Order: sequence, then C-alpha cells, then structure tokens
Amino acid sequence: MVNQFSLLQVNKVDFGVGSFKKLASYIDSYKSRGDLLFLMSTKIANHPEVLSLIASLKEEDVQVHSALVSGEPTVASIDTITKTYYETRVSLVVGIGGGSVLDSAKAVSVMLFHQHKWKDQDLSIKTYLEGVGTKEAPSYRLPLILIPTTSGTGSEATKNGVVAQIGEGGFKKSFRHDSYVPDVAIIDPSFTLTLPLEVTASSGLDALTQLMEGYVSTTENFFIDSLALPAIHKGGLALTHLLDGHLDDISSRSDISYASYISGVTLAHKGLTYVHGLSGPMGAVHSIPHGIACAKLMGPINRAMVENELKEENIDSPYLVKMDAIAKGWGKKNALEAVEFIEQMVEKADFKPLREYGFTKEDLKKLSKMNSKRNSPVTLSETTIYDILISLL
Repeated sequence: MVNQFSLLQVNKVDFGVGSFKKLASYIDSYKSRGDLLFLMSTKIANHPEVLSLIASLKEEDVQVHSALVSGEPTVASIDTITKTYYETRVSLVVGIGGGSVLDSAKAVSVMLFHQHKWKDQDLSIKTYLEGVGTKEAPSYRLPLILIPTTSGTGSEATKNGVVAQIGEGGFKKSFRHDSYVPDVAIIDPSFTLTLPLEVTASSGLDALTQLMEGYVSTTENFFIDSLALPAIHKGGLALTHLLDGHLDDISSRSDISYASYISGVTLAHKGLTYVHGLSGPMGAVHSIPHGIACAKLMGPINRAMVENELKEENIDSPYLVKMDAIAKGWGKKNALEAVEFIEQMVEKADFKPLREYGFTKEDLKKLSKMNSKRNSPVTLSETTIYDILISLL
C-alpha cells in the first residue's frame, strides 16, 4: 500500500550538457527591473561562458554586480555581502558554483529583500538561523537562479541553506522555508568536467549520503523513494567510474549531477540521519569541508547500523531491506557488500585524517554526546559513535 505523503513544489529545472546557455533567456525578464547580482567562486567567475554572458549583459547596459565567494558560508560572509549591496536595486540573484556558493546566494536573496523591507542594513542572517536565531525564517526573498558546478549538496533543489560560525561557541545551522527552493535550477554537467579527484569524491559522496540517508529515513514518502533508489544506483556506479581514473567522462558526470539534484529533492522531503547529524557540528568546530566530513563518516556509520541490525537478528528491518535494495543496484548481494562498496569509494579518495583538520579526542568526545540521530531507523550508542569518530582521527 502507498502511504500518505506530501510533495514540495519543484520549480523550473533545466538539466543537460549545454543547458547553461539558457540562463540568458531566464535573465531577460529581470533586466529591466533592476540590477543583477551574481555570486560565484573565483574559478567560475573566469569561466569563458560566464565571462561571455556577463560581457553581453553589460553591452546591453544591464547593471551586473559580482560577489566572489570562498569557503563555506558564515554569518560574517553573508552579512558582508548583503551590506555591500544594501543600497543596490537588485532584481535577481544568480548563484553559480558549488554548494557553498548556492547556499550563499540563497541567504543573500533572503537578506537583501528583508533589509530593504525593514530598512535595516544591520539585519543579520543569524536572526533567521534555526536554534540560534530570534525569528522564524521569512517567506519572501528576491528572485533566485541557482547553477551548481559540483555534484554534491543538491542545494539547487532544497528549501534550506546552511550557515556557520566556526570556533568556540560555534554552530552550523540552517535557514529554511518552502519558498527558498530557487525559481530556476540550471544543471549543466559540463561545468563539473574540470573538478579534481578529491572534490569529485567529496561532493559525490555527499550526494550519495543525502540520497541514502533520505531513502532509509523513518520519514515515509513512496514518491521520493521511487526517485531516490535509482539515483543511488546510478550515482554510485558513476562515481566509482569517475574515481577509477575517468574524470573526463561526461556520461558519468551527467549521472552524478542527476544524483546530486535528486539528493536535494530527497533531503527536502525526507530529512537525514547520523552522517549529517555529525558532519554539521563537526564543521562548526573546525574548518573541515562538509563533503569530506560526510564522506569519512558514510562508511563506518552505515557499517555500524548494518552490523547492529544483523546482531539483533532484525533481518526484516526496513533499514536492511532498503540497504539490500541499494546493494542489488550496485551488483552486490546484500547490505554489508553495499557498505564495502562505499568504503572502496572513500578509500580511492584518500582523504586526510580528522587530526589534520585540528580535531582532538576531546572534540570527538563532545561530538559523540550530541543528539545526532535525526531520522535514523537504527539507534547507535554514544560509545559506538565515539569509536567511529576516533577511528577517523
């Protein structure tokens, strides 16, 4: 029986090699309303297609502003960008880059709208962050187009963004509202062709983590599961092929780009489990890239969960049933072989140990005591979580 589920509106999506060229037509309706604000990484800002588009807009006397984003979004970085463009009549925000750029663009689209509404240049994004803010996230934002250039967070499909404040008393929290799904998402896999192995691995494993955590989560949604499972199969096989030395294979790049988009759809509807429950707080303690934190946790967390269910002889547990379904799509026999497949992908990436990001045993002890379960169908003990973290040190 198909149980009750709800579906968040998915706005306009253009997917496929060469789809970036459609951006100009989407921008057309905003050019006469005000200025355009592009948020990009330095690398993307120098991409030939991006340079050509911006040059053509300026030839039409369109006012174009570019804000460069480096690193994951912080309260300070978001507030700085919004204060910079507070007096600019921005009609459209365009984010082109990895998940950090896309989340930054989301945040800026919200903050510029509400700074103008309340005539408050000092209004901070922290005001709207879950758990640390003082107000609920508002429903309105400026028009927003997002174009991912990595295959990881799926931010182009989600209703939230993540902002951090790193260090003592730090946090990594979301601003969230159904209206934060962008007006348009353009997913052009050709933009991912130049990604190095480590970024390909960390972003791809982040996407697979979101897909798998959502798929096995306790939140039921048959419709989303029907999207997530084939995306897990396709994404896992594609990522393995890329990490085996085929980084320029556009077919695999397209498959993992699709998996990344569906991971965002899955996250928005079904939530996450232990990997993201831990990786977020880890990023608030030390500056570890989010994708790497997820990738390092993905194997041992799933191994612990599978072994827990097998030890308890919960052979028919929903988690094991779904992990077995994942395994079959990867050409594996069972849940344990699926975990081994994940571990092999992580091994190929050869990520640095946690200690090289500054983590200590004391840090990991504190992290293990946090409530990181979220929507996990399996409960892991504090000791198990600590042992996993220590193994990564």
